[in-house]
Amino acid sequence: MQETQERFLALWNAIAEDGGMARLSRLELRAIASMLPWITILETDDQGDLRFRLGGSGLEAELGCGIRGRRMAEFSSTTRTAEVAVAFIKQAMAHQTGLYLKGSLSSAIHPGLPFSCVGLPFLDDKSSERPGSCVFVQVWKPLENRNRDFTNLWGKIEIAIDEIFEVRVGQPFDHEAMPADIRHMVRRQGISIGRMPQKRLAGQGAD
Repeated sequence: MQETQERFLALWNAIAEDGGMARLSRLELRAIASMLPWITILETDDQGDLRFRLGGSGLEAELGCGIRGRRMAEFSSTTRTAEVAVAFIKQAMAHQTGLYLKGSLSSAIHPGLPFSCVGLPFLDDKSSERPGSCVFVQVWKPLENRNRDFTNLWGKIEIAIDEIFEVRVGQPFDHEAMPADIRHMVRRQGISIGRMPQKRLAGQGAD
């Protein structure tokens, strides 16, 4: 993982309670100040959809619009691929484990732009709707291109996922228990899934 993503994992481990979860209230802003432009927070709404509670300014500048309150499934024009990411993130939240995604984003101004993000689950005691619910905080690798004209790319990005790895901080989940259509898409698209190799967690072979 990229250095900032490894540091984020270290922060999670530092504030996680014995045998339990990290609480969002214990994540100090000053500790993640440099990451904030590339942080997103996902939560599950009353309809069971993943929505962005927060979008970092760096990512929003690339998309040319705010993402707060928007459904993650609408992020990409390749909705079937987006369904894979949504399904795995929901599974990770249910099992309170982390997730690393790597691939590329393509649009009129982003031809095959590499991306990676690591997401970790946090308990949110201050949630007004579901106290104690789980939210998913993602740190994105800063995108190298700049959407200088602030072109609205929301829903116009083609996303290709190459790797989906568990970052084992909670309970492992059974990939074979995923919905059959999701497993079929993973196989058809040649996405590598599994557990994050220890050498990657140690910073070797990072992006």
